[in-house]
Formats: sequence, structure tokens, C-alpha cells
Amino acid sequence: MNIKKVVVNTDSTSIIFSYKIEDPDFIDISDYTNIIDNSNLVFNEKYIINNKEIISYFLKGIISEKNLNTIVINDYELVGTTLDIIQNIKNLTSLYITPNEKLEFEICDKITNNKNLTYINCYDMPEFMFEKINQTQNIKIDLRCEIFSVSNFISENKLTTFSSIYYKENININKIMDSNDIDDFETFCKINRKLRQITINYYFIGDIKKIVEMLKKNNICNVRIQISTDDKNFNNVEESIAYLKTLNKRLRKKYNIKIKIRYTNDYKKDKYVKQWNINNLKLCGGILAIIATLSLGFIGYYNYTNDKTVDDIKEVAKKDNKPTQVNHDTGVEVNEDEITSETPLTKDFESLRTINSDTVGWLTVNNTSVDYPVVQASDNDYYLKRSFYKKVNGAGWIYMDYRNSIENLNNNTVIYGHNMRGTSKLMFTTLEKYAKQENWYTNPKNQIIKFDTINASMNWQIFSIYVAEPDTNVDNYTQTKFATEKIFQDFLDLQKSKSIYDFNVEVTSNDKILTLTTCTEKGTKRLVVQAKLIQ
Repeated sequence: MNIKKVVVNTDSTSIIFSYKIEDPDFIDISDYTNIIDNSNLVFNEKYIINNKEIISYFLKGIISEKNLNTIVINDYELVGTTLDIIQNIKNLTSLYITPNEKLEFEICDKITNNKNLTYINCYDMPEFMFEKINQTQNIKIDLRCEIFSVSNFISENKLTTFSSIYYKENININKIMDSNDIDDFETFCKINRKLRQITINYYFIGDIKKIVEMLKKNNICNVRIQISTDDKNFNNVEESIAYLKTLNKRLRKKYNIKIKIRYTNDYKKDKYVKQWNINNLKLCGGILAIIATLSLGFIGYYNYTNDKTVDDIKEVAKKDNKPTQVNHDTGVEVNEDEITSETPLTKDFESLRTINSDTVGWLTVNNTSVDYPVVQASDNDYYLKRSFYKKVNGAGWIYMDYRNSIENLNNNTVIYGHNMRGTSKLMFTTLEKYAKQENWYTNPKNQIIKFDTINASMNWQIFSIYVAEPDTNVDNYTQTKFATEKIFQDFLDLQKSKSIYDFNVEVTSNDKILTLTTCTEKGTKRLVVQAKLIQ
């Protein structure tokens, strides 16, 4: 009997299991022979099945020595055995199952017993197991199976896979829904767990009722329904205002579903402004002037208190040694009192972590106001509206993607921050202001970013700056891990090709990269600044 051979290979991030492709001209001495050398490992399958603990212990040393974090399985028959072997190997957090086969219940059950995995990429799995693994294990799952559908709803919202339906936060409905659309929307409601907004770019009262019925039936809460109006459908919306107000009140109370009508500028101008007389305009103008004055005062006070909070935190971060001041050539015409830059301090992370235990590092970008401690939560939402002190604050804070690790840097470390616009200098506002200006990004001093973690001091060299779509599924610049070196290299080549400037910096799959991102173009796009680790 010819026993199959299992080959175990490694690259810079992954350990890879495959069946050995036999050479017809090669005569093996014994079906029970194992081959172990520096280039590859070959085991007979029977030996692996009977000695899983020994294989696990042996591979654990290799994985730890090479700092691997990903397991790739290229043959479906190996999945069950391989999952048994890696179950207690903490370093392996990402799982890629490459065969296009639906995972059986027994395989999914083995995955639920693995407490180390945080990411899975496979072709398909039973729907109830997808939800169980995602919710109980908090594992992000990407399914590659396509959902073929003729409905406008599916195609316009790019809901081509089960996982894209499950994680979708915003959907658009641009046409009157036919029976296929209604059926697919009902399926969407049964699967989805992340929906936050539905934008309806036409108006038909029948569809509104069906949409609301599906949301209630599937107990979907905390959703905003935005109805856009124009000259073609405004009369229909206007006829239903009383009904929509009653419906909105009922939905907000029980489901926290809010209905909002967005009027076009033409409507506001034609329907309202003409009805106001001069006295009303003067009165409203006076009221608006008062509101504007109060708003400016509030904004000024808001910026002042936030700036003071940042200054207080920087004082806490200072060591006893006095920092050396240096004079930077900004390369941009700005007031010196607006942007300041210092030699990066030796930060007192111990003191910072007594204030906020989520502190993971400190980020400094030359000739911007970006000079902050970086925090990390268990998700990417917590610090969107919370300060360093974990209090509710619209400015949020600078935070690292929850999928990243400071212990073992991922291929791509991603850091987010708000662009406050206006007169504010908080968070990533000045990064967005200057990073697209030629006399900033061509200045060599500005091309070095300093991101220190609580474990290491590091410098990063910018290799790409570009503007991306807000949907990361399009640009994918926030992906943190990659299954193979080739996939990572293709990703790096793509990021470089998008840059507004050729920084003449070579980036390979052996590099670690840093991605800074914030809103730009009034929130419709995202600014992306990427750098590779050089120290």
C-alpha cells in the first residue's frame, strides 16, 4: 500500500501543509520514511495521524523560532489532522484553507475548540457554524464562495459572498424593489449582523413598509434609514410625511431605527426660501448670527480643552531627562506657532499605562501636530468617540487596528485618527492638511515617521501617499496579514503604484509596513500614508 506523504514548508509568515506530489521516476525506500532537513519536512500520513502530539511539539519550536503566525492547508483531507496538530500552538492566529470545498461540521467544531485563531479564510461553511464561530470565538471569517443572483439589490451592493453579506454596514437601494430584490433583502436580514445604515435613493411607500417589516421580523436594531428626495419623488415623500413621522417614532422607541429625509438643495431653495418674507429673513439672520457666535465660542473652547488634555498627557510622558530642541525645516509655509516639532522623547510608557492600560506606543510625524500616544481596543469602534481618558469625546483618539500586535509586528500595522477640519490641530488633522502638499512630502525630514511601541523604538520611511475610497474592500489598504509572500508583494506593489509621488523606496515581502489613514475630501475619501520599517 502506498501511503501518502505530507510536506510541511514555511515562508516568512506561514507554515504550509500539502500532500507531496510524487515523482514517477523516484523510488522511495519505504512508505514509512520521514525526511527532515533544512529545506523541507516530509512525513508519511500514517505517522502524523498516530503521533499528532509529537508533531505539534516539533513544529511549535520551528514556528516560534521563525516567528510564524499563519497556517495554510492546501489539501482538504489534511484539514482535520492539521487542526488537531495546531490546536495548542498560540503563535498561529490566521488560518487559510485553500481548497474550494465547504467545511464539514466536524471541521468547524475543531475550529471552535481552537482558542488562538483570530482570522479564517476558506471557501464555505454551514451558515449556523459561521455565526457561532464569529460570535463565540470573535474570529473574523472571509468566505470565498460566490452568491450568484440576478437581483439589483445584490449586484449594486456588491454582496457576492456570504461574509460580505454578514459584515456589510451600509446598503443602498436605488430602484423599486422587485420580487427578487425583496427575497434577497430578506436573506440579507437573516444573515447580516453589522448593518448600520440604509440609503434609499428613490421613494416608494410599499418598499419602505417591506424594508421595515424585514428589519422588525429579524430583530435588526440600531439602523438609520435615510430617504433621499429630488424633484421626481418629492411629492410622493411629502404625501407620506405624517405616516413616516408616526413610523419613525414607533421604530425609534422599540428598535432604535431612525428614519431621516434628506432634502435636496434645490428643494430647500424652491420650497422654503420663497415663502419667507424679508422680516423673517432678518429675524432668522439675527438668530443665525447668535448661533454662529455661540458655535465659534464653543468650538474655540472645545479645541482649547482638547489641546490642554494633549499637553497634559505629553507632560506625563516626559522622562526626567530634558529633551533637546531642534529646528526643523517644514518645507511648508505655516506659522511656527501652529506647528511645532521636537526631538522625539523617551516616553514614560509606565506612567501613561497607569492612565490608560490600552496604551501600546507613541506616534510622531515631523512638521505636523501628530505627536500622540497610540492606544488599542478590542475593536475599531471604541476610540472613534473616546479620548485617551476613555471619556466620550468627538475628537476620538489615535488608535491601532485591533488585529495588530506590538509583540510580533504584522505585515501591515494600521493606525487610525480623525481629521477634525476647521481650526483644529487635533489627531490627524494636520497630517491630512500637509501630506498631499508637494513641499511637505518632498522634504526628506518629513519622510521619516517615528512610531515607538512599549517594546521598541522604530523609524519608518514613507514609500506611498495616496487618496483611497472609504470602502476598504476596494483598496484593501487596512489588511494586516497575508497568506503568502507573493500575495504580500503584490499588495506592496499595488500600494506603491497608487502614490502621488515616487519616493524611490524599495519595499519587499520581507519588510514590515506602517499605514496611517484618516478622512479627506469632506469625508468622502481616505488619506493613506504608508511607510516601511527601517530601524
